[in-house]
This record gives sequence, structure tokens and C-alpha cells, in this order.
Amino acid sequence: PLSAGATTATSAAPTQVVSATLLKRGDVILPEHVHLQPAPGGRVPATVHTDLAAVLGQEVVGVLRPGAPVLHSLIRPVPAAAKGRMVTMRWQRPGLELSAAGRALQDGYVGDTIRVLNQVNNKVIMATVTAAGVVQVP
Repeated sequence: PLSAGATTATSAAPTQVVSATLLKRGDVILPEHVHLQPAPGGRVPATVHTDLAAVLGQEVVGVLRPGAPVLHSLIRPVPAAAKGRMVTMRWQRPGLELSAAGRALQDGYVGDTIRVLNQVNNKVIMATVTAAGVVQVP
């Protein structure tokens, strides 16, 4: 029996996201790569992810060994334009739109201006990332 004023609290032990397999720089995190595990000592450091959904689809920027906590500093969103990958270069004016193939010379996220190699004439241009695999030429 509980005494007056006593309460019962049922709270789940804090969990953290840990790597289930070796993940290297450039790997994209899939569901089979991570799982939740109780935090040692019942506390999760602020630098460690606690939400599985938040890490899925993210790119690893370091090395995650099996059983290692997934640190915020070790993952990032996948760039919309990845260095070395093909992109569609678009040039627009009223009543006219041209597109051509290019190769991203650096990583870029939507809104970033990056260097792109024009595959048609082998010239390097600056273009703004507008979507995954698409850049806008000024």
C-alpha cells in the first residue's frame, strides 16, 4: 500500500541510437545499420542521437563502429549535389530554358553555390543547387 502523498512513476529507461555495423565516411544510414539501446548509467549525453528516425537517410562523416553511439557530429544530411556526381545544369530566361549535363566539383545543399564542370565544353562554372541533382546557372 502507498502512503499518503506517494506516487508511482513508470518511465522507460533513456535510450540512445547505436551503430549495429561498421559504418564509414560516405555511408548512408539504413534501418539495419542502427538500433536503440539503453543508455549507460541511465543518461544520454546531449551529443548522442536518441531518435532512430532522425538518423535514417543521413550520411556518415566519420567512422561508426558496431555498438558505438551515433553522435550528432558524425552524421549529416546527404548533399543534394555530391562531389563527383552528375547534375543537371539549368539556365532560364523568360520564354527559354536550357539544360545540360554537368559534374559537381564539390558537395552542396539546396541554396549553396558550388563549382560545376560543364560536360559539354569542359569549363568550370558556378551554379546554385536548387534540388537533388539539379543546379541553376545564373
